[in-house]
Amino acid sequence: MEIKCRFCRNTDHLSHGYRKNKSGKKRVYKCLSCGKTFSHNDGFLKMRFDKKFIGKCIYLFINGMSVRKIVNYMKDNEGIEVSHATILRWKSKYGGMLKEYENSMVMNYDEECTINSDETMIKVNGNFHYLWGSINKETKYLLSLILSDGRGMKDAIRMFSECKSKMKNDPKYVVTDGFGVYPRAFKKAYFKYSPPRAYHVVSAGIKDRGENNPIERFFGHVKDRTRTTRGGFDNMNSATDFMNLFSVFYNQIRPHMSLNGRTPAQAAGIDLNLKDNKLLDLIERSADWHGDHINKENEASQKYQ
Repeated sequence: MEIKCRFCRNTDHLSHGYRKNKSGKKRVYKCLSCGKTFSHNDGFLKMRFDKKFIGKCIYLFINGMSVRKIVNYMKDNEGIEVSHATILRWKSKYGGMLKEYENSMVMNYDEECTINSDETMIKVNGNFHYLWGSINKETKYLLSLILSDGRGMKDAIRMFSECKSKMKNDPKYVVTDGFGVYPRAFKKAYFKYSPPRAYHVVSAGIKDRGENNPIERFFGHVKDRTRTTRGGFDNMNSATDFMNLFSVFYNQIRPHMSLNGRTPAQAAGIDLNLKDNKLLDLIERSADWHGDHINKENEASQKYQ
């Protein structure tokens, strides 16, 4: 990863010694463009714990271990004490950061493809809410995942619109179940007069039950993981943070047997060539993307002042 100045994003710099904190020794650089000193932002800048320790906690959390068990495991095996609230803050921080980074990617799959969309219920604060999702059948790439209080037209449109924004071309088919809002929501998001156009396929009844297997299987993975939360999520923010983290892990890190050991992102033409520790490398790339994005926004605002 190319080291850039945190202030002006220039790549010309000199080594300028080290600084120390509780997580270890960090190299300091001096920018030859703006003259400021900085440390490389690898996504763990100013964090008290070592990045490998943070990455291990997040990895265990995504893979089904409860926060309390992670706290006990790290104390017994690593000799490091960390509070459950700290791990939840990491979930919130890195879930949002990684999701924003992934939302900037567009699926590069030129062949005619099929999208499977559906909704399911999850428990939040003791009440049932709805989780909407769309997945590409051929690559298993998750294109949209949203939470809502209700089960209405606006929520279905949101799901389809988010799915469409992450594809270079419209799909050939969009498969849903027989829920009544889908035909109208599909027309709002996908309808156009000129070809090529997408077609809505309704999978309803016992004979057609297998048509929507890809998204139903993904929801099965979600429910397997959320069983450790017992009564569900405490609030919508907590549920959203988890879904952000889980969906990025599913797309970018978790290999699939049906894809010959590749990730859905690789199958969809989004190959980031991540290093051995994929989670830490993905966080570093996300931090670099956010730095460039913020710098462009600042330049645009100064231009119009």
